[in-house]
Amino acid sequence: MTTLPGFNTLLYEKETHILTITLNRPESLNSFNADMLADLSQAVEIASNDKDIRIVVFTAAGRVFSCGGDLRNMVNNQTLVEADSIEQGIKYVQGIFDRIEAIPKPTIAAINGHAVGAGFQLTLACDFRIASTHAKLGVNDLKIGILPALGATTRLPLLIGLAKAKELILLGELITPMEAFEIGLINRVVEREDLDATVNELIDKLLTSAPLALAAAKDLLDSESSLDEAAVMQSFLIKSADAGEGISAFLEKRRPRFKGH
Repeated sequence: MTTLPGFNTLLYEKETHILTITLNRPESLNSFNADMLADLSQAVEIASNDKDIRIVVFTAAGRVFSCGGDLRNMVNNQTLVEADSIEQGIKYVQGIFDRIEAIPKPTIAAINGHAVGAGFQLTLACDFRIASTHAKLGVNDLKIGILPALGATTRLPLLIGLAKAKELILLGELITPMEAFEIGLINRVVEREDLDATVNELIDKLLTSAPLALAAAKDLLDSESSLDEAAVMQSFLIKSADAGEGISAFLEKRRPRFKGH
């Protein structure tokens, strides 16, 4: 495993085709401050453009995934009194989470502990969410007079339906992973000690598929593309080296060796 330097608030570890981005401010319950957002923006850019990376995992150090935004940092930031600065700041963070959603490879949120507010909204931008039984999930922004503006109002209804999304956002109550699983928000709920093994099992399954096909399927699903667009994408994929390898491996009854082109 290679740990890349240059981040103050994240651990950025690459092992073979797997990148793990770990939120690393456990002393502040992995709350998002300006430094962490800057590091996250850079890490996501690298994750998106490194063709050797096939799976991206987001997790956190300590007992909490993330308690959300660093409110103390926000209160001490005098620019918050300027409406334009607030809006620009929110759009900046929205852009980071949008780029997480748009990473052209599968993403997994390994939720080791409570994921609240911005932390919860980061997990919504991922393709898969696996949660420890110890976690609590949700957005309680309305209880302090603000709202979850980083994706909950747009992504939650698509994931669990409008009625349940309203329930989670308007009531602002945190739910257990099992409750989240029952409404289709969480893919797996496991004991904390089984979290890494469960994530690795999912990774192994994802790695059996061709990288180009995974990226194409993710894009078609996220963009709610038409069948015409699916046909165009299929005509492109069928000409790829990976498709040739996949078909040959199937006929020869062996595991394919995909290279991502």
